[in-house]
Amino acid sequence: MEPNLTIVMYHYIRPIADSKWPRVKGLELEDFKGQLDFFQHHYQPITVDQMLSGEIPPNAALITFDDGYADHYQYVFPELKRRKLSGAFFPPARAVLEGKLLDVNKIHFLLASMDNHAILANHIDRIVEISKNLKSLAYYHDTYAKPNRFDTAEIIYIKRMLQVALPPILREKITDELFTRFVTTDEKSFATELYCSPSNLVEMVQNGMTIGGHGYAHNWLDSLTRDEQAQDLDHAMGMLQSIGALKNHFIFCYPYGAYNNDTLDLLKARHCAAAFTTKFGPATITNGADMLQLPRFDTNDLPCTAQHKRKHML
Repeated sequence: MEPNLTIVMYHYIRPIADSKWPRVKGLELEDFKGQLDFFQHHYQPITVDQMLSGEIPPNAALITFDDGYADHYQYVFPELKRRKLSGAFFPPARAVLEGKLLDVNKIHFLLASMDNHAILANHIDRIVEISKNLKSLAYYHDTYAKPNRFDTAEIIYIKRMLQVALPPILREKITDELFTRFVTTDEKSFATELYCSPSNLVEMVQNGMTIGGHGYAHNWLDSLTRDEQAQDLDHAMGMLQSIGALKNHFIFCYPYGAYNNDTLDLLKARHCAAAFTTKFGPATITNGADMLQLPRFDTNDLPCTAQHKRKHML
C-alpha cells in the first residue's frame, strides 16, 4: 500500500523574534502563513472527516496542532478560517479545565529563559548526586544525553531527566524550583496566557475545527500502568465531551509520541477512530490501515513559502 496522506504537526506558532520569549522553539507566525501557502499550492488540504471517510484526494495533507496553546486560538484559528481550511487540535485536558501549567511547558520556558543550558544540567546533576535510591549519574548521562533531529544532547538530557527519568516527585520538585527561579513565581497567570480556554475550544469546534484528546497532564503514557492510562484517557474524553468535541468521533494524539500495547487496547475499547504519533513519514489511509499509529512530519521538515518544490511526493 502506497502512502497517500501528508500529516504535519505544529506546536508554538506566534510572532517570536520580537516577543517576550524570543528563544522559545516554535514557528514564526509569518512562516506559518507561508507554509499554508505552500500546502494550498502543492497539496489538497483535507479535514479529519475526509481522512476517516477513506476518500483521500491526490496530494492530500492534514495539519495538526499539539498542546492546546492560546497561539492556536489567537493566530492559527483565524488564519485557517480565513482560508476556509480546517485543522486537528490536541489540548491536554488538565491545561484546559484547570488552567494548570504542565511540566512539559515549564521545561520549554526554562530552556527559553537562558542561553547557557549547562546551568540547568549542572543543577540536575547536583540533585542526582546527593539523592538516595537513584541510578548513577553516568547511567543517566549515557542513557539520556543523546541528540535528536531538533535538540542537542544537553537539551535532550535536561528534558528527559525532568520529564520521565527521575521519580515523579523529585522531577516535579526540581522543575518547580527552577521555573520559579528563572521564569516566574506567578504560575497561574502564566498558564492563563499560555493555553486555550474551554470557550476558545467550543468556538473552534463550532467553526469546523476538530479537537482531539492529548491525555490529561501530558504524561508519557508508556510510563503509566494500564489502569493509570485508562484514567488518563477517560479524563481526556471527559474534557472533549464538555466542549462538544465527541459528537462525530474520538481522535487522539500521543503526548511525546509515547504509547504501548495497553494504550492501543484502551483506545480501541473507547472506539478511537484515529491516533497520531511523532513517527516521521507519510501516512497510509486505506481499508485495513492502522489508524491508531499514524506518522507525521514536523513543521521543520517543510519549507515556509509556496515557491519551494514539494519535498514529500506521495
